[in-house]
Amino acid sequence: MKFFLFFSIKISLILIFILSCTENYSTKPKLTDEELYESKCSRCHELYPPSHFNDSDWEFQLDVEIERANLNSHEKNRILRYLQSNNND
Repeated sequence: MKFFLFFSIKISLILIFILSCTENYSTKPKLTDEELYESKCSRCHELYPPSHFNDSDWEFQLDVEIERANLNSHEKNRILRYLQSNNND
């Protein structure tokens, strides 16, 4: 019984130590929608200004590029929101 208690305490302390040393991702600064657009889309081509396409054309373009840019649906929606809200359409 004492061994089990000692072993449990030891494992708990090790886990606490490991967890306290891991990076806390919630404290990392989050990219703005514009910064996300710039970082994801400038890898392969020049960035188009938001006014380059209207709302529906931006949606079509992102549907075409979603796999190439390795975007998840949340990132796609954030980029689309940025482009559509700044395209003066």
